[in-house]
Amino acid sequence: MSNKVLILIDSNNREYLAALFLQEALNAKGIQSKIINRFALGISFNKYKPTAVIVSKLHKIPELEHIIKHAQVYFLPAESFTGSNQAIIDFSKQWPKHLCDYILCWGKNDYDVYLNENIFPKEKLLITGNPIVEIWHINSKHKKSQSNKTIGITTSMRALTHINRPLSPVHQICNVEDNGSSGFFDPPYHAENWFFFEAAWIRIIYDICKKNEFSESPKNIIIRPHPLENKKDYAYFEKFDHVKIDQFLNIDEYLNKVDILFSFISTSQLDAYLKKVNVISIANLFPKIVQQGIPKSMLTNLSPQFENPNSLDEAFALIDQPFKNIPQLDDFAKKVFNFPDTKRPSTNIAEFIRQNLDHPNGKKKFHKTKLSTIKLAFSFFHRGDDLFILFRDLRFRLLKKGDGVYNSYCAHLFQRNKMYKKYFHQIKEYDRELL
Repeated sequence: MSNKVLILIDSNNREYLAALFLQEALNAKGIQSKIINRFALGISFNKYKPTAVIVSKLHKIPELEHIIKHAQVYFLPAESFTGSNQAIIDFSKQWPKHLCDYILCWGKNDYDVYLNENIFPKEKLLITGNPIVEIWHINSKHKKSQSNKTIGITTSMRALTHINRPLSPVHQICNVEDNGSSGFFDPPYHAENWFFFEAAWIRIIYDICKKNEFSESPKNIIIRPHPLENKKDYAYFEKFDHVKIDQFLNIDEYLNKVDILFSFISTSQLDAYLKKVNVISIANLFPKIVQQGIPKSMLTNLSPQFENPNSLDEAFALIDQPFKNIPQLDDFAKKVFNFPDTKRPSTNIAEFIRQNLDHPNGKKKFHKTKLSTIKLAFSFFHRGDDLFILFRDLRFRLLKKGDGVYNSYCAHLFQRNKMYKKYFHQIKEYDRELL
């Protein structure tokens, strides 16, 4: 039996580097693998004839109904939910549970939630960690300048600046209202509450930039929008001389360039802490009425562990404070992200898959999945799956039909993915023992 694995990813900014780590680990175990876009899964499955498929999500992938009968399916959730048990429970409601053989958990926290809430049975669960945070296993050799500290601001908005937001504000508000259960608001609140929250966040960023610009010794500020946000929406802030907007390839590279981080409801806070970058939570800079309406699924145990100033003056006074270890955060990293561990996440996953590949567990003989007419046409071409993604990209650009995958959803082999590969090889150069 051939040992071939498809690694399906949804967002290249979030998952592509992690997929490269996983691909390297699988290769070390003698397993061939191909990184694919979820929109081309059917084409890739028929052409590649894999023994297993690794998916980062279970819903909105209709081909899985066929694939689960003929190949092992490993669910490697792209979302960690940053330790929010409620978020795991809420979001798991949209997952077709029967469409995977195994769930590769971020850590003991989500493992326990899946088990205790009867979301998945114990025999399907395994704690491996996720390659998305594999960068934590690297000891960066970057040395920061202490002469004039750089401020970092990371955002995590999901409506006003989202890459696939509806062009019409009316459509956008109605869309959030229809998807409130996805973590936008809890009853009795409605869509407007989430927009109030994001508007306050943008205003706070503006206040930080303005206060810094007109201070006696302004510092450089680098704003990093979330990978699923549109960088161009933040361009207005660059009217300040000391502000730069940049979506770095990954959070580790970004944190190499900043000395202190302003953020809220973002895993980047933990990323920063583990790299010994001071973190200031901006939670208390939001009006009380906004804080009260934040959905429970979005709240985590991260922000309360950091300094939570009540004003901009207090926040700026904390910029020069020395870094300090926080035992509660060390425990959080271990429980939620299985970090540190004796092995890298990709190694844990590759070893588990290696053990299972020779045991199909009742899987049927390979059989092609049905394809739409257009996908079938592309399947006859060499690398038809990649060509199909190019087609989707052009269709959206020219006709505004589809989901706009070119912005983030792994437009595989595009120029930016070559940049990820370049960075991946740089990692291997300065930390050879990692791989």
